[in-house]
Amino acid sequence: MQPAGEVHITSAKEGAAATAFLEILQGPYLVKPGIEAFDNGERPISLLASNIVWLNADDVKWIDTDGEGAENGPKAAALWGSTEQGRLGGSFVQLPEGYDGALSSVDGDLRSVVIKGELLHEVRGTTEPSNIGPGGYFASNENIEHTLSCNNASKCIIYVRTAGRFIVK
Repeated sequence: MQPAGEVHITSAKEGAAATAFLEILQGPYLVKPGIEAFDNGERPISLLASNIVWLNADDVKWIDTDGEGAENGPKAAALWGSTEQGRLGGSFVQLPEGYDGALSSVDGDLRSVVIKGELLHEVRGTTEPSNIGPGGYFASNENIEHTLSCNNASKCIIYVRTAGRFIVK
């Protein structure tokens, strides 16, 4: 996270596979020269894959494993904000290899970006199944169930932004 008003720099180690995701929570977003930078009190955050704390169905209420072992099911990592009703928040959702299930919001809009892996995505009765890879996006209003299948070759990681709670089942 890079706070508003500060100089924005995005970089990665040479030769390293990296993903940069930009989400603007309030606008307008006006890029200005570094000499006009200001401190709004927020502090930047850099997230390393090795620092993510993954929670499973035993740890959170919004992952439903339908009786399967929680340790082998979907996992989530809260990144920012809140999962309380009406409050914005962002999380990572990790789906295991071969996962077949669904993702839906409970209280508000759902915005999702595939970070890692290949998903087969469908909204039954609305969209045809389509493959979504890293950088791919899907979204909906509340109470829309997104059917997801994770490629058997590797786990899938999805960034999820909602205005409230979401459910993985």
